[in-house]
Amino acid sequence: MAAALILRENDRFFRRERVFLDRSNPLDRPDDFLLRAYRFPRHKIIELCNELRPDLEKVTLRSHSIPVELQVLSALRFYASGSFQNVIGDVFGLSQPSISRCISDVTDALVRRINQYINFPDEAERRTNKSDFYKIAHFPNVVSVIDGTHIPIKAPNDNEYQYVNRKNFHSINVQCICDANFKIINAVFRWPGSTHDSYIWNNSQICRQFEEGDIANGWLLGKHDIRTAKGSYPADSVSQANWIVQYLNMHSTVSNEVSEGKVLMKFKNSFFICGKVVCEKNWREIYGISEYRFRKYRQKCMSGQTHVIHGNSNTFKLQPNSSECLGWSYVSSIGEHLPNENRIELPAGMTKRDVFETMEKELGASVPEKSKYRLWNKFCTNVKTTKVYLYIT
Repeated sequence: MAAALILRENDRFFRRERVFLDRSNPLDRPDDFLLRAYRFPRHKIIELCNELRPDLEKVTLRSHSIPVELQVLSALRFYASGSFQNVIGDVFGLSQPSISRCISDVTDALVRRINQYINFPDEAERRTNKSDFYKIAHFPNVVSVIDGTHIPIKAPNDNEYQYVNRKNFHSINVQCICDANFKIINAVFRWPGSTHDSYIWNNSQICRQFEEGDIANGWLLGKHDIRTAKGSYPADSVSQANWIVQYLNMHSTVSNEVSEGKVLMKFKNSFFICGKVVCEKNWREIYGISEYRFRKYRQKCMSGQTHVIHGNSNTFKLQPNSSECLGWSYVSSIGEHLPNENRIELPAGMTKRDVFETMEKELGASVPEKSKYRLWNKFCTNVKTTKVYLYIT
C-alpha cells in the first residue's frame, strides 16, 4: 500500500509532453468525435472536401480565405445539429456571416452535383433492390419505398399560409423514395407544407413514368394515404394501378375487395414496417439526431422554441430553402449510416419471453413486468405484429 502511494506521489513530478491540437484543422480530432459531431467518418469527409474543392477554393491575394475543410465541416455541423450559426462559429473561430456564407456555398456546390447521386435505378439496379428487400422480410417484387416528411422552415414572406401544415408549423412537404440500403433515389422538394401527400405524388414525374410504363416489373411500397392518378387506396376505386402497394394499419376500413376482384392477402405488419422504417430512418440520419431527439426537435419547432432552416425564402419562390434539403439528400446518399448504440440486435430465434427469462436468471430475482417492457422497448428490436392487408390487382 505504501509503495503504491509513493509511486502515485512521484507520478506527479513526471514530465509529460503537452499535445497541442491544430484548432484551424477540425480533422485533427479522434475518429469517434468526427462521427459524432459531423455524422461522417474521416475518409468520407476528406472525399467530400476533395470533390467540392474546385467550387469552394477561392483564389485571393488580399487575405487568407477560409480553407475548404473549414467550409465543409461548418456546413456538415449545421446539417447535423441544426444549431444557431453563432454557436457553430464559436466552434470554428469564425463569425456568423462567414458561417452563413460557408453553408450557402457548400450547399450550392452539393446541389450542382445532386443528379450524380440521386437518380432512380435502372433495370439491373432494380433487380438488385428487389433482392435486397426480399432479404429484409421475404417480401417479393418491391423496388423501393415511398414516404413523406415535413422540413421545418422560417415563415416565408409570400403565401405564408400555404406553408402551415396540419401540425401548425411552417414547413415544406418532401416526398422521398428510398431503396433497401437507406439511399434516396428520388425526391420532390417543391410543395408547401399544407399540400397533401397524394397531390405531391399525382404531380410528380416518377408517377408519370410508372403510369406510362417507363418503369415496369416492380412495386412501390407506400402508406395508405398515397393516392394514384388512377384512383385512391385502399378500395374506393375499381381502376387501381398495379405498381403501388400500401400498408394499412389494423383499423383501416376494408370493404368490397372480393366483389371488385381484388385479392386480399394477410401479412404480418413487420413486412411493411421494414419499408416505412427505411424512409423514416433516412430522414432521421439526415438531421443527424436519434429518433427520440428528432421527436423533441419536431415538438419544439411546433412551439417555436427551436431554430429551423435559415435563409431568405424569397429566393426560392415556391420552394424555400430547397437547396438545403437537396444538400441533405446528397449527404444522405453518400454517407455511411450510424450504428444505433441504444438498440441490441437479438440472436436469431430469440423471443421476448426468452429475453425476460434470461434477464431474471442472470439477476437471480424476479423483475416487475413494467420494468421488463420498459427495458425491451428501449434496448431491444421490437416489431409489432398487427395485421395489415395487401391489395393486388
